Amino acid sequence: MKIFFNLIFGIVTEDHLAQILAGFQMLKMQGKLDYRITFDPQYIKQNYGHRAIIEATSGGKVIVYDLTDGYHNVHNYRKLDNILDSVNYYFKRSNNPELNSNLDNSNKMFSLGLNYHVSCKGNPYDKYYNSKRLKGIDLIKDYLFYLRSNKRFQNKYYYRNFESNGKSYENYNILFSCRLYDSRTVEYKNIRVAYPDLSDYGVREVVEKWKADLQQVTEQRIETVKVLKDNFGDRFIGGISRDPYSQEIASKLLIHDDVSMKYNYLKTIKENNICVSTKGLHDSIGWKFAEYVAAGKAIVSDKLSYETPGEFRKDKNYLEFKGTEMMIKTLSDLIENVDMIHKMEKNNREYYESNLRPDVLIENTLTKIGLL
Repeated sequence: MKIFFNLIFGIVTEDHLAQILAGFQMLKMQGKLDYRITFDPQYIKQNYGHRAIIEATSGGKVIVYDLTDGYHNVHNYRKLDNILDSVNYYFKRSNNPELNSNLDNSNKMFSLGLNYHVSCKGNPYDKYYNSKRLKGIDLIKDYLFYLRSNKRFQNKYYYRNFESNGKSYENYNILFSCRLYDSRTVEYKNIRVAYPDLSDYGVREVVEKWKADLQQVTEQRIETVKVLKDNFGDRFIGGISRDPYSQEIASKLLIHDDVSMKYNYLKTIKENNICVSTKGLHDSIGWKFAEYVAAGKAIVSDKLSYETPGEFRKDKNYLEFKGTEMMIKTLSDLIENVDMIHKMEKNNREYYESNLRPDVLIENTLTKIGLL
């Protein structure tokens, strides 16, 4: 008898969630489980404080998948402990055991793994749920939006599109492509609505912290592109994605739109490139890092702030740098060491198959807690 899950999620614009629902759908198609899904924003917000969450229940057990970038939503560890009191297992994308030591229920916290926007055929995330509450012309518009978005998700984010082509090369280039964040988008009124329990001082503190974080990430990415262009010339591929903000502050570093388009970008990753990764928001491991692993590439990265499950290690799956000088030295050494590149490519292909592919990622979590 197949194990059955009730799944609840609460937001259709949080692309981090697509990976988890794809995993459940793939396991359903393989006959390993079945599920019913409910879209309930109010329930998720009320019970978990934010909506980058999927709750899965089976046999009286409550499993939570938390896809947030870091711990920036944790303003009070007591509140997180209260949440943990009511669940059995809590899988967190950005999981740091040291930070969890502040919790009484730290034994319920587990590392979920690398996250990226990925989908599969029949993924319930790709549906547009507001149609249940719309009528007339709004319902028709909604249905047309669903058809367009579903096709877009299938074409751009289908999990097979990310996977390695299995090729290794003898000559390599350096790839780094990124987007920038405008700190002006962090506004008091939005944080006030998102965290109504915070004091006025607390809200302003969050605003300043988030603004500083966006600014730091943006500055690092601009500096990284400049340094890579200066040091590797024609062997550097990439740049900054074009939008009004990037045109305003980094117009000379923009990547051509044809290269930044998702399909072309995924194709470029799989070519003869070593891939560079810098930190995401709130010290998170960015989506590009997961995409590099799925493509089976050699990676040079900032230090990872969060734990990954399975046998994923520095100097095996990626090389680590701190600062641009060390980044250039590490890349310069690696680009001449083809054997090491090939080993890293092999290790990351194997890690993808054993830990990262959406169905395997979910199956591993359920196996860990004895449900599969």
